[in-house]
Amino acid sequence: MLIVYETNKHLPEFLVSGIWIAVLATYFLHKKLKYKALIVEVFVLFICGIIAPIYVGAFETVGALTVLVVIGIITTLEKAHLEEPLSKSIFKPILVVSPTVIAVITSLLGLLILEDFGIFFGCIALQLLVFTYFKNEVAVFNSCRRTHNIFAIILSFLAIAAAAIGKLIDVGETTPFIVLINIVIISIFLQNSKSWFNLPSDQPRWIATLIFHQLLIISTYTVIMQMIGLDIDGPYYSIALVLHAVLLLFRALKKQIKLFNQGAIVLFLIALLKVVVNDIRDFETSEKIVVFILIGVLLLGASFLYVKLKDRFDQNQPELNSTEKG
Repeated sequence: MLIVYETNKHLPEFLVSGIWIAVLATYFLHKKLKYKALIVEVFVLFICGIIAPIYVGAFETVGALTVLVVIGIITTLEKAHLEEPLSKSIFKPILVVSPTVIAVITSLLGLLILEDFGIFFGCIALQLLVFTYFKNEVAVFNSCRRTHNIFAIILSFLAIAAAAIGKLIDVGETTPFIVLINIVIISIFLQNSKSWFNLPSDQPRWIATLIFHQLLIISTYTVIMQMIGLDIDGPYYSIALVLHAVLLLFRALKKQIKLFNQGAIVLFLIALLKVVVNDIRDFETSEKIVVFILIGVLLLGASFLYVKLKDRFDQNQPELNSTEKG
C-alpha cells in the first residue's frame, strides 16, 4: 500500500505502474507468508489496477508494459498453461481474465502509437481468436473461449465501423485486412465445428456464429470497396452481392447446410432489387443492357455449375454417410 501511496504522491503519472508493482509485491508476500488477507489484497489491487487508467485519465506506455510483465510473471508462476494447477490456483479468477487484459493492453499500445480505433478493436478481436485457436495447448485460453469468441465477433464489427468512419479522416485503411484475418480464423472454427463447438448442445451458438460471420464478411468487403473508390450505390456492389450469394450456394451444396441456401436466396433478392430500383436508374439504355447481361451471365454460370456439381456431391454423400456410420 505504501508503494501505491508514494507513487500517487510523488509520481502520479506513473500511478498505474505503482499499483501493478504493488500487485506483484503482495503476490510474492502471499507466496512467502500464506496469509489469507494477502489473497484479498491481491484481488483488490488487481481490480484497482484495471480501474486506475480511467481514474488517471491516461494510459502511458510504461504502465502498459508493467501490466504485461506482472501478469506474465503471475501466470507463469501459477502454471496457468496447465489444467490441474489452473483449477487448483486460488488466483484462478485473475488468471482466467488475464488473456483478455493482455489483449486489451497490447492493443492499447497500438492505439497509443497509431491512434486508430479500428486497429485497436481489430487487434483485440484477433488476439482473442488466436487464444481460442491454441486452447488445447494453453489451459487458461480454454477456460473462457466462449466469451472470447463472442467478444471477438462484436469487436470485429466495431473495427469495421471504425474503419468506415475513419475513411472520412484518412485513417483505418489497415483495419479491414486485420478483420479479414479474423474472418479466416472464424471460418476455421466453423469448418471444424466438432473441434470448436460442443455439438449438438452448442447448435444455437454455432448458428449465431455462422450468421454473424457472413454479416461480418459483407461489412468488410463493403468497407473495402468504399476505400478503393467503388460506390456501393452502383452496380459493382450488386455484383459483389451476387458473387457472395453464388459462393454461399456452392457451400450449401458441399456442406448440406440449409442456412447457406437461405442466405444465398436473401442476397440474390437484395442484389436484384438493388439493381432494378437503384443501380440503373441513371443509366443509359446501353449501360442497362451491359449490367443485366453481366449479372445474367453470373447467374447462368452459377446455375450451370450447380447442376454439374450437384450430381457429384449427391454421389459422394452416400459414401460419406456410410463412412461415418462405419
